[in-house]
Amino acid sequence: MNNIPQRELWIKKPFFQMIKAGVKTLEGRIGYSSMKRIKAGSTILLLTGDRNQWERNRKNFPSENVLPLKVIAARTYKNFEEALTTEKTDKLLPGYNAKNALSLYSQIFSPDKIKKYGVIILEFQVIGQK
Repeated sequence: MNNIPQRELWIKKPFFQMIKAGVKTLEGRIGYSSMKRIKAGSTILLLTGDRNQWERNRKNFPSENVLPLKVIAARTYKNFEEALTTEKTDKLLPGYNAKNALSLYSQIFSPDKIKKYGVIILEFQVIGQK
């Protein structure tokens, strides 16, 4: 497998830490065409922190803010409500129930974009972890 990341994804620090700890193994995003190109076997470089610092000097970007992921599966849904009836909420948003997760997603993502593009749920594994 080619471990050169095919895509960079930025995520808020608390969720990054959950992924790093292996607690959060699913990520929900808007189903833009660029996201839908991510398939099982794809590699992702998950990033958190200062995006401007990353763009200016990747070599000096804190390594604790970078995490390589291997995509196990990529599943598409009409909306987050549909996704949450199938996916394990505790793997998408640990500590949230489905109702609270739906509320959080509605704060993060525009309903118009969800309606237009749908959503994608990425299932992944941290590269180097079993």
